[in-house]
Amino acid sequence: MVYRSKNFWALSALINLFSSATWCGIKSNLALKRLKIFFATTIFTLSFSNSGFGFVNSKQVMEYFTEDNLQPYVKTYINGIGSGIMWSNAMLEFDGRKKLFCKPDKKIFDFGKWYFEIFAEEFLKNPEKYQDMPPAVPLLRGIIISFPCP
Repeated sequence: MVYRSKNFWALSALINLFSSATWCGIKSNLALKRLKIFFATTIFTLSFSNSGFGFVNSKQVMEYFTEDNLQPYVKTYINGIGSGIMWSNAMLEFDGRKKLFCKPDKKIFDFGKWYFEIFAEEFLKNPEKYQDMPPAVPLLRGIIISFPCP
């Protein structure tokens, strides 16, 4: 009979605990939990999102702006669109292509202060034309007209 120390039994139990079968069970349980969380998050997100409610046309933006409590949100929305337009213009320049518009000669010009004014001015020039279009269209057109490239 071979005498084995207490440390051997503890080591043997530890090896059994971390055997591949045990790890496979732990890994599959973690994978199932992650999968459940993923599906729950997806279902939750899809239940509250509807593409029909995601689109706001230019006329609606102008109507929302008439309500005092919505003005900051409308300006933030238009500023986000303007920021995207600026990045698109920067990427055109980076790729060596013709830019859509050119910034004024001033070194620091904060377009963010002017996005809504540019949008509203262009929209009001021809509301019938822009009313069903996304707000990016009159904003982009207004920026192009206001800041043409030489």
